Parts: sequence; structure tokens; C-alpha cells
Amino acid sequence: MRFSQILILLAACTVSGCKPSRHSQLEGKWNVREFGDHSMEFFSDGTYVGGQPGEKRGGKWSIVNGDRLKLSNVVNGTETASLFAMSTDDKAITLTGEQGAVITLTRP
Repeated sequence: MRFSQILILLAACTVSGCKPSRHSQLEGKWNVREFGDHSMEFFSDGTYVGGQPGEKRGGKWSIVNGDRLKLSNVVNGTETASLFAMSTDDKAITLTGEQGAVITLTRP
């Protein structure tokens, strides 16, 4: 899977709700369980960065319909967006993409 696809999946998985509690749950640093050296960081201003060390990219995130994470970024001059269903527990956030790909975010 290409890094830009991973970012799109993560972006779509992160913004999955409009509730302030979802925002606060998401903000901060996360490890991507499925990609050992990849991480994501979500900022309170609605921006994010993610990827592996030395290859971080970023974009914007938002919560849509209270339980969906929308990740937007620019790839090769074209704005792209991905939408992910988001579920949380005390230790992880699970993002499920529109085509069924699953990404698990855990705190470092």
C-alpha cells in the first residue's frame, strides 16, 4: 500500500463524528498498529501529520455526522478526501474505510 493511500485511509478513519468529545479523543499522537513505524498526530486546529519517520505528510481532519473521520490532503496537486467509520475504546481508535480496510490507532 502506498504512503498516500495510507494517509487517505487514516484521514478518513480519524474524523468520524461532530461531537467535541470525538475531537478531544482524537487529538494528540498515535501509532498505526498495522504499520509499525508509522504514526499520526491530530491537532486541535483540524490539521494532521502522519507517516513514517522522514516521510510525514499532512492535511486536514474533521468529524462528520458524529461518527466518521474525514481526512483531506493534496496529492500531486489534487485535493483528495477519505471517510472512515470510527470506533473507540480506552486504548485504541479503529478506523474502517469505505472499502473495508481497517486501521488501528494506539497511543505511544
